[in-house]
Amino acid sequence: MLERGGPYDHVKDYNTAHKNPWEMEHRGRTTQKQKKYYPVIHRGWAAAEEVMDGWANEQDCPYTETKPFTWWRSYRMGGRSILWGRQSYRWSPMDFEANEKDNVGVPWPIGYDDLAPWYDHVETFAGISGSIEQLPQLPDGQFLPPGF
Repeated sequence: MLERGGPYDHVKDYNTAHKNPWEMEHRGRTTQKQKKYYPVIHRGWAAAEEVMDGWANEQDCPYTETKPFTWWRSYRMGGRSILWGRQSYRWSPMDFEANEKDNVGVPWPIGYDDLAPWYDHVETFAGISGSIEQLPQLPDGQFLPPGF
């Protein structure tokens, strides 16, 4: 996994995680200034007061699009797993094969089998918990029991 951004310590740096909606300065909504400076973020669910500090500055790092592509950038250690409730799942073989099967883009130079040992290593090292579901679109891993 690649990281970009400054340090972000779990719990200590969660400035809004323990606030109720009525405790937020703007009651969970974004400001007019944020709407102006973060137009891509405001295309969907990502524009919320509690996570606005997690998005890359769109003025410093503008999106270049030939057509809309709603993929929001976050530059901080922990990246998407921070914004996704600290969840980042294994890609399945289907994820690596989709663009080739759909005739979109170019095939991935690696496949699921190339990354599977590394997924195993990280899950064991970090102590990831989960349950075995046997879903082809969501491969099982080296999990501790759920709720561990």
